[in-house]
Amino acid sequence: MTKSLILLIALCVVFTAGASSDLLFPEKKKEDQNQKSANEIIIASYNVHNLFDTKKDEGKNDWSFLAKDFPGKIEYCKTLTNKYYKQTCLDTNWNSKRLKRKFIAIKKMITKGFSEMPDIIALQEVENDNVVAELAEFIGYDLSYTTNSADRRGIDVAIMVKKNKSFQILNAIEHDVKGEFLVKPTRNVIELVIAIGDEKLSVFSNHWPSQAAPSEVRVGVAKLVKEIVNERLQDPKHHVILTGDFNVINKDHPHPFKDVLEVGDNPMINVHQKFKRSRKVSRDIKDAQPLGTYFYKRNMEWNVLDNFFASKNLRDGSGMEIDIESFRIVAPRFSKKDFLYDRNRKSSLYGAFIPGIPKAYNTKVSLKILDAGYSDHFPVVVKVKF
Repeated sequence: MTKSLILLIALCVVFTAGASSDLLFPEKKKEDQNQKSANEIIIASYNVHNLFDTKKDEGKNDWSFLAKDFPGKIEYCKTLTNKYYKQTCLDTNWNSKRLKRKFIAIKKMITKGFSEMPDIIALQEVENDNVVAELAEFIGYDLSYTTNSADRRGIDVAIMVKKNKSFQILNAIEHDVKGEFLVKPTRNVIELVIAIGDEKLSVFSNHWPSQAAPSEVRVGVAKLVKEIVNERLQDPKHHVILTGDFNVINKDHPHPFKDVLEVGDNPMINVHQKFKRSRKVSRDIKDAQPLGTYFYKRNMEWNVLDNFFASKNLRDGSGMEIDIESFRIVAPRFSKKDFLYDRNRKSSLYGAFIPGIPKAYNTKVSLKILDAGYSDHFPVVVKVKF
């Protein structure tokens, strides 16, 4: 074999290895690719998986996320009839050290998992404005806004913002989610309104009722949100992005997306779906994406619970535009683990191996173990250009 042929083969191997690394691990992109344009903002959403403070919220069922020696905790836990929830309540020792480790995990995901820190990040599964404000300061966000919902566990949604000369913050509005369609109280929706020049953008953080509730409940929430969207879009220079954990799956019927958000006046664009269909995105990039943002272990299935929906005027070729091709499910290697189904030996699923599911945060793991996990959801991110 000639020296020139050997050199050519070596160069091909190096080039191929570098290309595959960029596709599989987007957090390792070259530095020049990480530079954000002056005419764009980065918007993300992240279900942070039970971010509770260490204090008792009056009127809320947050006993599980308190220290073991908190007055009244053991007595409450013992009243639970569900064996799993009772044991989880008794075993969880949620204290300041564990909360600090939770902060570190979220910070690592946001500062290391993303190629660049989002300007605006919607959060789900947070307890209150106190813990969100503390998290924002810990990570380096300038402002935060949190709902005060009627959810019985005290679960709320929030938005954190980094100040940016490109946009001006106009308002943050909490929208109550109420109605006869609800089975039980749920999370409210928060809307951040910003201005970019003479245009406006509303970013909504959502956390809709879980799959434990019938699809009609999520349809009810979708209708409430769509009414607000329609009001905003009466102004042709007002744009809308919905994001968060929608808890919607393909099997839902009626369907909150197909029967509400994506139809009627001002149909919304399903960003993940548009990304998957875009011819501008290479097959390699699409294939490197996880199959969903959440893996349901019991059914062994991926779901895209976390997503973006954009108003059509963000794709009209005029002014502010959403960059569909920039959409990503953020799943750095450190935030993933492999899963082996071993729950039921009689099941046909027994022994099935699924690589790369979210490495959920483990509240019980020893404090000596630094990496307790991150979340049972992967974050999502997209860019808006102007």
